[in-house]
Amino acid sequence: VEPFSTQDLGNRIHGILEVFYSKYTDLNEIKNIEIKNEVEKIALNEYPDLEENAIYRRTIVRDVVNAIKRDISILPDRKVKYVEMEFTLNLNGNILHGRIDRVDSWKDLTFIMDYKYSSFSTIKDIFVKNGNVNDPKFDLALPIYMMAIKENKKIAYYFPVKVSKKDKKWILAYVTGAEYKETPLHGYVKNSQVFSENFRESVEKKIIEIINQIKSYNFSKTDDENNCEYCEFYYICGGV
Repeated sequence: VEPFSTQDLGNRIHGILEVFYSKYTDLNEIKNIEIKNEVEKIALNEYPDLEENAIYRRTIVRDVVNAIKRDISILPDRKVKYVEMEFTLNLNGNILHGRIDRVDSWKDLTFIMDYKYSSFSTIKDIFVKNGNVNDPKFDLALPIYMMAIKENKKIAYYFPVKVSKKDKKWILAYVTGAEYKETPLHGYVKNSQVFSENFRESVEKKIIEIINQIKSYNFSKTDDENNCEYCEFYYICGGV
């Protein structure tokens, strides 16, 4: 059996979740279906090669089913508004295009989700803490999504598909205020960063700085090889 890389597994899991939540947009309805059977059917339909790769199929189906069960246990009254939502963001004349894995709604609160098929410790390391966006290992995806979604009350969080049973609080969230503390989600939030106007400005400044580096072909190597672990260009530059 040809081994799948972590990236292959992650891409397939993203694809299965996209199809699943395109079909089931009311989280309350999901508890009434045979989740495992539905996920397995989607997996084989989207990725026929999994028919022969039983080990990887079982791994993917198990992780997706567990993720869905965790998802609907938090706030089952949520509604899925968009999956793979395309957006365009203008930052000082610089146009950014992207896609958001999922956007949900609950009352007047908007939920922005970014799936991660990584260990929780890895996700924790990329979360921006205390408004410090100057560390190059930080992932600025969620802050960008917060700027792209125009609703006033919103929370953006990384959704780790794999979570250890002992980790009860596993969400790392960017929030517009304390509204989420009035929801069951509060019990799952491990760390949060308030998306204040000052934080937004610091994020914009950092992104524009990165864009200017790209425009000037300034691609200096990092001093920390750990930052190269998931870089798609590792083998082009030769690492550190």
